[in-house]
Amino acid sequence: MAGPPPEGAPLVRLLLELSGVREVFRAGRDGPEVEVVADLTLRRRSEAGTERSELWASGFARPAGETFEDRQEAARRALDQTLEDLVHGARAQLDALDRSDGALVKELASSDARVRDAALDVLATRKNPRAVAPLIERLQSDDALLVRRGMGALVEMRATQAVPALIDLTRGKDPGFQRELVFALGAIGGDEARAYLYTVAQGHDSPGVREAAERALEELTHREALAPQEGASVEAKRGQSR
Repeated sequence: MAGPPPEGAPLVRLLLELSGVREVFRAGRDGPEVEVVADLTLRRRSEAGTERSELWASGFARPAGETFEDRQEAARRALDQTLEDLVHGARAQLDALDRSDGALVKELASSDARVRDAALDVLATRKNPRAVAPLIERLQSDDALLVRRGMGALVEMRATQAVPALIDLTRGKDPGFQRELVFALGAIGGDEARAYLYTVAQGHDSPGVREAAERALEELTHREALAPQEGASVEAKRGQSR
């Protein structure tokens, strides 16, 4: 049996959730496949604090036939593929958490996609500006989940450089996704985002998107109005502590 961890060693907790098992048809593939999607939440607690990362993976397998047993066997193979991907991804993520920002920036050019993704995720969590350009590139992915993760990281960083790319992303998208983008732009803020939200609120074809833009604009205005007050409060506290 393994003994207790060394004193001061980080404690890691992993939470696995199967988020979907479905039959899909992919372009260029003959016949249906079974897809298994899973999410892995990683929490690492150390003397420096608690760090949290989220990973996801999907696996595909084609059933040998059309029976229930054939589909069940394909689901098992897809699950094995998904879990293997998550295990390697979690290892890369834990390794990245121990690296300096300089080392992670170098790993953005790694030939290993898992290493690149882990480095980018950790840099984004640390709000390192070098993460912004690769995150903007993620917005061009055909994978909707990857795009949403990129959007979320850019929002957390308040990356105003991403506003033009997010505006371009709204073109041709369904109203539901456009509402997500509108709220992302409102959360990032800046003059360009404000101007776009105003235009959408005034004349978008979809009432739901117009309403979302109005709400995002109101929240942005309220947040900007509070910012000087919060800054003055911080300065007052500093003055009292001197």
